[in-house]
Amino acid sequence: MRFLLRALILAAISCGAASAATVNWTGPATGNWSVASNWTPSGIPNFSNDVVIPAGVTTTVDLSIPINSLTSAGDVIITGQGTLVTQSVTMTGQLKLSGGTLASATLNTGTGGSYVGTAANSTISGVTIATGTILDLSQINGTQLNVINGLTINGTGQILIGSSDGTRTAQLFSGSTQTWAGTGSIVFGGSTSDLIRLSVDATTLTNQVTIRGKSGQFFSQNTATALANQGTISADVSGGTINILAAISPLTNSGTRLANTGGTHTVGSPSGWGTGPLNANTGGILQLGGAFATATAQSVVQSGGTVQLVGTLNNIGNVFTPASTGGPWVLAGGTLNGGTLSGASALVGSASGGTLNAVTVASGASVDLTQTNGANCTITGGLTLTGTATILIGSSDGTRTAQLFSAGTQTWAGAG
Repeated sequence: MRFLLRALILAAISCGAASAATVNWTGPATGNWSVASNWTPSGIPNFSNDVVIPAGVTTTVDLSIPINSLTSAGDVIITGQGTLVTQSVTMTGQLKLSGGTLASATLNTGTGGSYVGTAANSTISGVTIATGTILDLSQINGTQLNVINGLTINGTGQILIGSSDGTRTAQLFSGSTQTWAGTGSIVFGGSTSDLIRLSVDATTLTNQVTIRGKSGQFFSQNTATALANQGTISADVSGGTINILAAISPLTNSGTRLANTGGTHTVGSPSGWGTGPLNANTGGILQLGGAFATATAQSVVQSGGTVQLVGTLNNIGNVFTPASTGGPWVLAGGTLNGGTLSGASALVGSASGGTLNAVTVASGASVDLTQTNGANCTITGGLTLTGTATILIGSSDGTRTAQLFSAGTQTWAGAG
């Protein structure tokens, strides 16, 4: 299939627009591309043709064919038997990817035009999505689209992965080592079953690509699946979560990753954060999983958002200071391992619990278990409270209770 596709692409490129002749659909309201009599002049269009399809027609691409360009006011369906290779497509009707392949094209949209995924196992190869064009994977539950040989999304162009209400999920596959480029965006819908699914090959998101939305996951069933983010990954819809699972490794980040406006961005393997910032902006929640060092934790930029520690912060021999402004750090099932907890801002407990292992709380610092009813924290490996250090257990008005557990033989020391 790859060799056939490459041959079709080369055939399409070899014919310039200047030499292309127009072929019009004059067949029935519903018909197959492969029927020569459906076209005027008669014959199946090829790489030397600009194809025009009128409104009120549904044409099914049921063979592998290169053309120069496609302009369609009618509907075009690319089935599992079909591969359409062309330099450009302009739709005022609807193009449906229904198991087939669309290659090399720049996708443009006129008034009323659309591009929709309707079945599993559809493929786009080396496609550019023009500004103003939306490739919609939200209409049919279980839609899957495979991307090979790179992807460019320009301007206001978008790919929608799943419906915004979460009732129809979709998956976008990165099927080879490739780069996703441009200034457009990929938008997750409303379910964590909406996936960008990475193969064992490397995928690079260039510096102006934005992946955003309510809920979704970067997913791989394989270890050593590389993702290089130079763009922006943003959980920016309230009540949603965008996860990057731990199997995505190595993960290199020289771009920006944000938790914004009530969204939650979960990082499964922070060891690959790279040089780019992780931001928790107003109303957002940034969840840090995996195991990571103090320097990585201190690099998080908070601007009104919450950072939740769900993994292990390895602080042995170091001082961890939660940000004094910008939002709280919350112990949400994770572990602060060793070292010193410092600073005027408390490490806040939650009902998800968490562990302090062999931690020294510096004078003036605190662990606050008063903010959430049922907050709890487990102490292991000993605890030292220095000077005015405090652990607050439950609210002063009695409306929010909390528990501090001691696990194993240990000593609690200090003057706090």
